[in-house]
Amino acid sequence: MVGVTCHASIDLGYEAAEAGADYVAFGAFFPSATKEKPAGQADLGILRQWSGTITVPLRRDRRHHARELRRAGRGGRRLPRRGRRGVVASRGAGRRGQGVQRRDRGARGALMARAVLFDVGGPIDTELRYEAAIDGDIRAALAAHGVAVDDDAAYRAAERQAVECFAPNAYQAIIWTLTGGDIATAASVGDAVGERVRRYDFFDLRPDIAPLIRDLHARGIKLGLAANQPARIEQRLAAAGLADCFAHREVSGTNGLRKPDPRVFQVAAAALGTAPGDCIMVGDRIDNDIAPARALGMRTIRFVAGRHAQQRPRSWLEVPEATIDDVAGLARALAAMQG
Repeated sequence: MVGVTCHASIDLGYEAAEAGADYVAFGAFFPSATKEKPAGQADLGILRQWSGTITVPLRRDRRHHARELRRAGRGGRRLPRRGRRGVVASRGAGRRGQGVQRRDRGARGALMARAVLFDVGGPIDTELRYEAAIDGDIRAALAAHGVAVDDDAAYRAAERQAVECFAPNAYQAIIWTLTGGDIATAASVGDAVGERVRRYDFFDLRPDIAPLIRDLHARGIKLGLAANQPARIEQRLAAAGLADCFAHREVSGTNGLRKPDPRVFQVAAAALGTAPGDCIMVGDRIDNDIAPARALGMRTIRFVAGRHAQQRPRSWLEVPEATIDDVAGLARALAAMQG
């Protein structure tokens, strides 16, 4: 049996779980009268995060810690969990000889995904008309406010800056840059563009994505949406014959949750009856899709497309398991992750 001390670091815990540790220990959570104060005392927030994502048990053989954790309402029970790249089997038998728990595995021993979550813009909807329309409306609104953008290079430079700085709303960032940081003008332009965007009704189904989604559904893979989209997107998917393929169709326009809020992914996984670690997330943005999904233990596939194609990971924790740029590549990546 292999145990790993992780020195109050959740990231070290994830790495230990991925490497096959039987249990992990984060060190002291409470002051001790018998030992020197640790350099980095663990916070109870680690337990809450661990219990939501990992199955490898925490070390609980120190009576003082166990007593204090029971007082905190979290001691004395096995913490459910999943590894960063899928569910990691809990090998520890525990004090009462609990049996080994393992997830479904393919013939080669690879962890098998039970569900796939899709972003809409990028993987499903190319958004070509949407993006062209909003660029035109931004330019028109700027011109109406006396801000001329005659040089296309200036507009593209503002767009590039918005993407590279991971602006939550790239359109607002573009407007901010092109108005020279004038608050009143930028806000007025933003309001004008927002009013026009609310009237958009574009949906450009990506070629070949529909057969792939239908095939996944036919093979019993649970499918769900994890998207910042208006409520009417369900009607667009229904018109494309895809709505019934998704068991979870809630989006930001229906439940009020917007990525990168991790609850978007947690709600989707729960609705599909799976743990986040049993899910694959397919999305085009590192900040909205890859980073939050990975933090919850999901495997991730980045579909490089559209305005955010130039995003680059800010650290190794944001690197997806697969990066693709077409539906054929997505099919191969999904097949590889499903064992």
